[in-house]
Amino acid sequence: METNNPWSVTLTGKTVDGREPATTWQQVAKLMRMEASVFQERIQGRLPVTLKAVAKTEAFAQRDALIEAGADAVALADQGLRQLWLQTDQGVCGPISEAYARHALDRGLLDRQMRASVKGENVWQTLEAALGLKSVPHVAPKPEVGKPLDTPASVPPPRQPEVSRRPETPAPSRHPPRELPMDGPADLYGGFWLRFVAWMIDGLIIRTALFVPEHVFGSTSLTQALIELAVHLVYSPLWESSAKQATPGKMVMGLQVTDAYGNRIDMGQAFGRHLGAILSYLPLMIGFVMAGVTTRKQALHDLIAGTFVVRKQSLQAWQALQEQFNGDTRAYRRGMPGWGIAVLVAMGGLVAITVARVAIKIGRGGFEVLQQQSLRDQVNEGVELADGAKQAVAAQLKFTHVPPTDNAAVGIGAPLTLTGKYVSSIAIDNGVVVVTYGKQASPLLRNKQLMLIPSREDDDVTWTCDSHDIDESNFPPSCLAE
Repeated sequence: METNNPWSVTLTGKTVDGREPATTWQQVAKLMRMEASVFQERIQGRLPVTLKAVAKTEAFAQRDALIEAGADAVALADQGLRQLWLQTDQGVCGPISEAYARHALDRGLLDRQMRASVKGENVWQTLEAALGLKSVPHVAPKPEVGKPLDTPASVPPPRQPEVSRRPETPAPSRHPPRELPMDGPADLYGGFWLRFVAWMIDGLIIRTALFVPEHVFGSTSLTQALIELAVHLVYSPLWESSAKQATPGKMVMGLQVTDAYGNRIDMGQAFGRHLGAILSYLPLMIGFVMAGVTTRKQALHDLIAGTFVVRKQSLQAWQALQEQFNGDTRAYRRGMPGWGIAVLVAMGGLVAITVARVAIKIGRGGFEVLQQQSLRDQVNEGVELADGAKQAVAAQLKFTHVPPTDNAAVGIGAPLTLTGKYVSSIAIDNGVVVVTYGKQASPLLRNKQLMLIPSREDDDVTWTCDSHDIDESNFPPSCLAE
């Protein structure tokens, strides 16, 4: 008897029957309706991974589909238990269900002494401790060259020589730097509204600071204009490249500006980010709105400069977790240099001016003409695709004088098999050929219908176009000629 108890499927990271890994993961990405690059970054890089718990029947269906695609997968009763992260030589894997962790331990697929953390607890310990298993004797493997042995908790670590504080180039770390995550804590990045409020606060501070010189030199003087320009140019870069990593407005909102690894940015990068903000104003400030929709809450000028706006406390918590992995958080990659951003801003300005001029020349009337021509082309596709159905209807009318009831009556394909780029189906309804638009059709045509109505005169059949919801102005010449 089917139960509603949750089951979960785990991708083990292996392929079955010697299947080609690259092809297998491409098939799995399609199966999960993900772009290959997104799947590789979010899933493949963290295998094994346990998928969302579902009903038993659905879990087994998921498992069978994954295995058919070539990926090894296991379905296990989940019971809503905990999930765990695993630390391997390749990085952090998971999360995996507790059920799979026990399953893998029983089959020798996981090491009891590997580092694990229960999801949501941020505490790293051995896997057997995380699962509450009885400890068993463990023989430490021979360490790799250059890799220190784990030191027992009861024995203090060896004293290390003091490291010079001089600003020398640090020696390369064997651990790769950890970039700010795509799927990290939900509150790691500062979103649109937090940044908007911070921007309002900074604007108020700037206007207050300019109040005195404005009344001393006058609001229209050249001196006042130069003072305002200087303040606007250096205000954000100075604050964001400082030890605070934030303007006063961002400080109030608990935000900081960092590079891709959560580190402080320098003056050049901060100034380049500020210049890039000019592009975010074009057009209609869409570049700023991007901070509300991009994965890591980056505005356009953040994407250009390689910067991120994060919540200070969440960043500190994330960095503390990375230290448990002995991660190197030094910045290895910078965004576009300041001069490059300046060139891009200039080019963007020229493009914006050119587009604006073209838009003005075209005008509303020109846009409507282009839009109507596009609609006619889309409607015309339906008229052309319906030609076979029209011929079948005409043939029956000539010989039997009785209109066919449906597609099957004249031996043509089912409605949903007669499709095109814009047409979702072609159906015969008592002699009338009904074209339904969908798929990539314009919203003005989507789910609307064009009817091709036959009329028999002697041995000739003529056709008339009609529609209850498509305006006749959008009928193509081929339809009007009917």
